[in-house]
Amino acid sequence: MNQIQPFQGHLSEHILPLLNDAGYDTSLEEEKEKGILAYHCAFRIWETYKRSRELFLTVSRKKTIGRNDVCSCNSGRKYKKCCLKKNEEQASA
Repeated sequence: MNQIQPFQGHLSEHILPLLNDAGYDTSLEEEKEKGILAYHCAFRIWETYKRSRELFLTVSRKKTIGRNDVCSCNSGRKYKKCCLKKNEEQASA
């Protein structure tokens, strides 16, 4: 399998014990290559999961405007001096 060649070398030394624990017979070259490929596929899936989870957590956190924050209407004034009363009236209606 030529596509596995970049993963051989010093990475294999760290991966081989993990492959043995996972049940791959690392004394056989074909088994070793399958195990290394499986390891790297799993690693890429894990990295993708972590990135998507971080993105989800970032998007799902709703930032509320504090009284002393700059108003979101881009007036440059503080929220309490600008749109606070208008938003409170809308919320109570």
